[in-house]
Amino acid sequence: RLTPEKAPELVAAAARAAGAGLRVAGEGESADAVRAAHPEAVLLGRIDAATMRRELRYARALVMGSIWMEGYPLVMQEAWAAGTPVIVPDGLAEAGEVADGTRGRLYRIGDEADLTRVLRSFDGTTSNRTGEVGYRSYWADPLTLD
Repeated sequence: RLTPEKAPELVAAAARAAGAGLRVAGEGESADAVRAAHPEAVLLGRIDAATMRRELRYARALVMGSIWMEGYPLVMQEAWAAGTPVIVPDGLAEAGEVADGTRGRLYRIGDEADLTRVLRSFDGTTSNRTGEVGYRSYWADPLTLD
């Protein structure tokens, strides 16, 4: 969902400031704000599960902008299952899973400048290393319906 509490325009603005490309999945009332913040961003709209897995597999990182407490964002687990690291706000309920920096990076919740800093520092080597750790840790104990 591209809605204000998910702050997709914060991610878009930080990505543009960092000179990073951006592919955005979802739809909602904040789509125009995303386009305004990062005109070069590719808005994919609503995508199916197969397309999401493909996008995650080729992404340098999954970036979440949420400014509210997400209960347990499954997309983080889906990213690690695909070998994709995550960049998430420190106010996220599952931020502790990223706090040590081995499976992704944290930034200060709602702080565009801090997210921009993290994006600038997140090169291909960092992505590969943290993605591999995320992949191995996920598949060592994969999430199940149980």
